[in-house]
Amino acid sequence: MIPRRGVVISAVACGWLLACGDSSSSGEGASGGGTTGGQGAGAGSSVGGSSADGGSSAQGGEAAQGGGAAQGGSAPSNGCGVAATPGQQDRTITVAGQERTYSIRVPDPYDADVARPMVFVLHGAGANGSQAVGSPLTIGGVVALTVGPTAADTFWSAGADMPLIDALVEALPQELCIDEHRIFAWGYSSGGFMANDIGCQRADVFRGIGIVDGGGGGACSTPIGVWMTHNQDDMTVPLSYGTAARDAWLTTNGCSAATTPTDPSPCVSYDGCSAGHPVVWCSPATGGHNPPSYTAQGLSLFFSSL
Repeated sequence: MIPRRGVVISAVACGWLLACGDSSSSGEGASGGGTTGGQGAGAGSSVGGSSADGGSSAQGGEAAQGGGAAQGGSAPSNGCGVAATPGQQDRTITVAGQERTYSIRVPDPYDADVARPMVFVLHGAGANGSQAVGSPLTIGGVVALTVGPTAADTFWSAGADMPLIDALVEALPQELCIDEHRIFAWGYSSGGFMANDIGCQRADVFRGIGIVDGGGGGACSTPIGVWMTHNQDDMTVPLSYGTAARDAWLTTNGCSAATTPTDPSPCVSYDGCSAGHPVVWCSPATGGHNPPSYTAQGLSLFFSSL
């Protein structure tokens, strides 16, 4: 069980995060069996780089999208060709009779004829989707559409929150030009546990997941690409939760114990994984319960490789 510690993260400690939350809950929560509660401090899980959607070295310029073996071909959604307003939008959607909140960041400039990757960014405990959408990832040379759903409670729960994810996966491609073969999710802390649940339960929809200072339950039945980073001195979500989730994915994805160094350092990629389902593990010695500065780079490289 992971203690739900009350943690206040300073702006300095957060570094490149758009915003940080303060989780003051106490008690314990289950981490497996579809429940993602009990995951430490809240934080807006925004990736680093400039807040502009293009022009920085982290983002790169937009390029024409290509398919190829790594991408498996694109699948433009029904929203292609429909004009959309660039920038961040805070929205609501009705799911199972309840009004739920989420945010999207539409890249600026936005070309309605370019089918973009869609990336779900799952906030830490006590934060919200508006805080999470920050700077988008560039995947395969294309700036992604970023989606920041807000958990129903302080901590993510697959039971309460997977219906929101499903509803957004269904609705957003109808109005925005999305490559439905390139839908990804990553999360920080509590959001990392939810990203694990998405990988476990929605591998038929999502192409890859990222888990930052999070964890997960037991082995899942369907392989998916998994990128993980977990600081060794994390006292909020201990390293053992990250290694347990990693080892479960190594089993599911058929990987061996051998590794090969990969960018960014200190990451390694496990050998022998099933085709299209790599597992990358990064574990710096220090950093506490804070996403490493290389998180955006690592996620962009990994998702681009799938």
